[in-house]
Amino acid sequence: MKLRLTLLFLIGILLMGFAMNISAQDVTPVREPYVTARLNANVRAGDGTSYRRITVLLRDQRASIIGINARRTWYQIQLTNGRIGWVGSSVVTVTGDLTNVPVVASPALTPGTAISTPTPAPTISLSDLSASPPKLEPSSPACNVAFNILVNINNAGPNKTNSPATIYIENIYNGATTNAFTTVLPEINSKVDFVVGGSMTVNTGGGGTHTIRVTIDPENRVTETNENNNVVSTTYTLTGSC
Repeated sequence: MKLRLTLLFLIGILLMGFAMNISAQDVTPVREPYVTARLNANVRAGDGTSYRRITVLLRDQRASIIGINARRTWYQIQLTNGRIGWVGSSVVTVTGDLTNVPVVASPALTPGTAISTPTPAPTISLSDLSASPPKLEPSSPACNVAFNILVNINNAGPNKTNSPATIYIENIYNGATTNAFTTVLPEINSKVDFVVGGSMTVNTGGGGTHTIRVTIDPENRVTETNENNNVVSTTYTLTGSC
């Protein structure tokens, strides 16, 4: 009887180990370079909002980068369950070097891939947000010294914006985001300018060329006549050594 119980116990341990091994094989590890979602981000079948949504990358969730589109505005990612999709650069933060990440051609839009788009609202009910290149104060930021970033945003549409909007401002060096912050644009009337901004301290890449990129309304809360003019950027050389 004692021998029988011992054998059953050993068999149970072996089965548990086998199950754990299978489970571990089902998880794809996250490796650099990788993205981290800054908010709940749609993962799509291709590099654009015209492709169907296949899942959601939850806020603070990571996924390995395996490709990038030619415009460097969307990343092809592999989730921990092995599934592959695309996520927009404006809703994620990148960790790691993108130098060796291959450029991947946009998938073909097939009838089964595209999203059925409802009839848009009349143009007269929409706004249109755009921004001038960000202004830096001082114009030549230095390592480990705070500088201001000011962005003039204009509503060129015929109507007031229907919602406040998030403005995402990031510093990019060697293809990776090193610093970032968000601010809020309130609802603004037609033909009105509004300045937003904040401060930033960069402590890496001294002597190198950096990019300040501004993304207006990354969550698409504001209904606009043109969604293709919501990203603007400027470059600068970071002085000093860091």
